[in-house]
Amino acid sequence: MNNKHEVIDKKLIWQDNFITSGRYEMSSLEKNILYCVLAQLKKTDPINHTYLVSAREIAGVNGDKFNYDNLKKATEKLISRVIEGKLPNGNLLQVSFISHAEYLTNQGIISIGLSPMIVPYFIDLKTNFTTFDLEMALSLRSI
Repeated sequence: MNNKHEVIDKKLIWQDNFITSGRYEMSSLEKNILYCVLAQLKKTDPINHTYLVSAREIAGVNGDKFNYDNLKKATEKLISRVIEGKLPNGNLLQVSFISHAEYLTNQGIISIGLSPMIVPYFIDLKTNFTTFDLEMALSLRSI
């Protein structure tokens, strides 16, 4: 990924309204990491697929200075963050967004795995979903 626009140009992200209306809070850096993973997600990906994200690209999306420690804290938070919401059947679901983050030494790349239970809320959606432009989402700085 030499150019940040390789991933984000004209890319839409889809998410089930369970995610949109669920209760969770994320920093802008955490959101940007997740959005760059979601931009790569395909319904044909195996459940244990990992997604490669450029650490410098993520850190610099909002013009922020690259900071390895901030990235490390953000991925750690994403692993521990829980989204909670009601399912159509009335059950309460609590699930994390990502299962792991592996920093590839001297490559500036983070290998990220999505939690298997969360993937269906981002792919092959036919009803009850929200779409948004990735570039616009990455430009937001609020929690």
